[in-house]
Amino acid sequence: MHKIIVKTENAERSFTNEGEMIEPTCPKYSTKHCAEILTDIYETGAIFYWATTVAIPLRRTDGNIKFWGIAIDETKTFHNLTPRIVNLGIKRLFAPGFQIDPSILQSIRDDDIDAEAGDCIIQAALFRDVVYG
Repeated sequence: MHKIIVKTENAERSFTNEGEMIEPTCPKYSTKHCAEILTDIYETGAIFYWATTVAIPLRRTDGNIKFWGIAIDETKTFHNLTPRIVNLGIKRLFAPGFQIDPSILQSIRDDDIDAEAGDCIIQAALFRDVVYG
């Protein structure tokens, strides 16, 4: 069996010579892009069913947006939500052995992150699992 690696803008994908993907590969996103994903997570209300959130967008003088927020879960635990948390959640979702619907991983690889994928990203980062939903 030969391993073929196809590089795309956000990820590497590995296939057998028969065309089957043999391992999920984690996309690499910049901090700025993770901030955009976090903004989308806030705007879609992806985690509002399990967390109370406070989102604080800070527009810097250079035009970039620094996003920072807090999620409060049912145990009244406060969690900081930052682009770094988004990056951590994505890495955890793609870690070997993490149980998740492959369509969620595909949407992240394709940079087509909907509310469900955003919810999974945040839960994986905070709880090392998808606890809710």
